[in-house]
Amino acid sequence: PMAYDNPNQAASSAVQLGTRAEVLPNAPMPDFNATGGPAYGAKYRSGDGGSDLMAILCNTGLPARLDFITAMRSIDHPGIMRLVDTGVVQWPLDNTRYYAFAYQRPLSPRLTHSIDERFQPMSEDAINHYFVTPLIGALMELQRTGIVHHAIRPTNIYWRIGSSTPPQLGDCMSVPAG
Repeated sequence: PMAYDNPNQAASSAVQLGTRAEVLPNAPMPDFNATGGPAYGAKYRSGDGGSDLMAILCNTGLPARLDFITAMRSIDHPGIMRLVDTGVVQWPLDNTRYYAFAYQRPLSPRLTHSIDERFQPMSEDAINHYFVTPLIGALMELQRTGIVHHAIRPTNIYWRIGSSTPPQLGDCMSVPAG
């Protein structure tokens, strides 16, 4: 029998994603859910790098932006979540195939969890230095590779106000642009 025949066994087994990553169905990560679907813990298949990955399972029925995968994989910029691998996974919790994206996990929390949420005011100099300038660099890197993000909003930026870690733009691949 296959692992998918037993839901308990299937949920505890890692699911291969592409050639470099495994998704952990028993490790939902709701703080990283995306418009395109829920997030789960993930790890490198080789054991290198620990389990500091997360995967987005595209289960909304909307087409992912597959035409930009190669360009997105080439980006290594601190202001953009690093795409590690992609592919179709056989999801054991409902025995359905989904497209998934594995990213390096952001170092900071979401800037806001709701578009209506307010956050701590900052001086104009601090906003420019710690937020705007690093994001301009990220946007320039996206432009260099021909990608338009199409998902920049406070709920899709990872940053801790007052942190020296630059803000990171979240997922832009799991749903169509627009």
